[in-house]
Amino acid sequence: NKALRKLNLEENKLHENTSEESEADEEEKKIQTNEKAGLLNESSGEKLAKNIWEALKVNATLTHLNLKLNRLEAEHTAKIIEALQSNASIKKLKIGGNCLVAESAEAISEMIKVNSTLKGLDLSFDVEYWDYFEDCAKEEEDTRLFIESLLNNEMLESLSLKDIEGICEALRANDTLVELSLGGNEIRSEGAKVIGRFLKTNTTLTKLKLRNTKLEHEGGAAIAEALTINKALTDLNISSNNIAVSYTHLTLPTNRAV
Repeated sequence: NKALRKLNLEENKLHENTSEESEADEEEKKIQTNEKAGLLNESSGEKLAKNIWEALKVNATLTHLNLKLNRLEAEHTAKIIEALQSNASIKKLKIGGNCLVAESAEAISEMIKVNSTLKGLDLSFDVEYWDYFEDCAKEEEDTRLFIESLLNNEMLESLSLKDIEGICEALRANDTLVELSLGGNEIRSEGAKVIGRFLKTNTTLTKLKLRNTKLEHEGGAAIAEALTINKALTDLNISSNNIAVSYTHLTLPTNRAV
């Protein structure tokens, strides 16, 4: 297909049902819960990643790809992201709601360093993710089992401080990415300081989403200080971070663009 430009696969149950019927009702409920969550088994996730990887290697027309909320494991997410190192058509990628730790986070940093086409990158793990979970679990017992399975699922891990450092370092070598969404990841004050240092020297990024990233007062202050220097950012979302009013308004008189 040489006409397709945008592909949205968000919130699909991209998995194969390989579970066998269990005699125990409790075990059966757990299996059903995992099916509702769309948790991928290794074979299906590996197959999906390989197919997308191969397609991205040769496709020269697709510009928008949305893979959010598909619970891809880290190794499979990394496989897809690696393909973007050589892909010259994708301009916007949404891949939050998958496992963005370990090798997948490293793959993101490496991709950012060499990709000169991507303009928008969405790594958010925000509130809509949990809204979906709540919709899946209707009955009280289902909810208990559902939360239990989620707590034991590594795909719920957010980007770590090391991951944030790697992404910011990679962005220093990138002059094409203009939109970045990190919502829902536990960036906290230390991560905000890393982002703040990056923003002080960056002249490319125009849109940054940090909604619900647990910045709090200290993190808000770090971002606010960066805005006194940064003149490129025109759209900043730091809502739901418990930031004091004095910090959120600190830079508005000097940075009229935000």
